[in-house]
Amino acid sequence: MVGILTLVGNGFFLFMARQNVHAQLVKEVAAVRARGMVVDEDKVAQLEKSAVQRVQTMTGGAGLVGVVFLVLAFLVRRYPVGATAVGLALYLLSTAAFAALDLEPLAKGELGKGALVKVLIVLALIKALQAGIATRRAERASAGPITVG
Repeated sequence: MVGILTLVGNGFFLFMARQNVHAQLVKEVAAVRARGMVVDEDKVAQLEKSAVQRVQTMTGGAGLVGVVFLVLAFLVRRYPVGATAVGLALYLLSTAAFAALDLEPLAKGELGKGALVKVLIVLALIKALQAGIATRRAERASAGPITVG
C-alpha cells in the first residue's frame, strides 16, 4: 500500500511540477510588484527552470522509492524479516530526508504534514517485523535439532 501511494502520489506531483512551480512564481512575482519593486523576467525564467528541475528530481526520486516498496512487497512472502526491515529503514530514511527538505513545520513547533499517518505506518511496519521474527523462530523451533550423519 505504501509503495502504491508513494508511486501514484509522486507520479502526480511529477506530472504537475511545471504548473505548480509556475503558479507559485506568478504569486511571488505579483507580491513583489505589489510592493513597487521591479522584477527581472530573465531571472524569473531561470529560477522557474531550475525549480522545475529540482521538483522533478525530488518527486522522481520519491517515485523510485515507491517502486522499491513495491518490489519489497513482492519479496515479503519469501523474505518476511529482510524485506520488512529494509522497508522500515527505507521509510524512516525517506521520511527524514523529506522532513529535512521542509523544515518550516519544525521551525514553527509543528509535527508536519501527515505526522499521524507516518507514525501509524512505522508502527505497522514494526508489528510486521515482529511477526516475521516470531514466525521465523517458530519455524526453526518446530524443525527440531539437525542431525548430521
